[in-house]
Amino acid sequence: MAADPFTLTAHAREAIFEDMNLATDTFNMILIGSSTNVTTSTTYAGLTGELSTANGYTSGGQATAVTLTYSGTTTTIDTSDETWTASGGSIVARYAAIRNVTTGDMLGYILLDNTPADVTVTDGNDLTISINASGLKTFTF
Repeated sequence: MAADPFTLTAHAREAIFEDMNLATDTFNMILIGSSTNVTTSTTYAGLTGELSTANGYTSGGQATAVTLTYSGTTTTIDTSDETWTASGGSIVARYAAIRNVTTGDMLGYILLDNTPADVTVTDGNDLTISINASGLKTFTF
């Protein structure tokens, strides 16, 4: 006799993300250059290579709304698109990342050009990080 798959309750799915409360913590999206440990760093304090304050970017990043939604057995983590306008020079970045300002943890990162290569946005132009319509990450339980 075969049993149906085990289904986690909504409360259990939420508890999985207990250390990082996506509903109440504050998050910032940051830009990072090519010389970085973003793929291995678990904390913002341990991260290397964030862009310095210049040319329309402010070190520490800008606030971004991170959401956690449930639909049936699917849980989705999402965030808003973010834009920086280059001003006084170019913005040159290889990664965008999201940091949890409340806990100091890193949520994750995006390689901006999968070549991989730096992305350069010249003075007066926008760098927009467009998040996939399906969200940052989807889990099925």
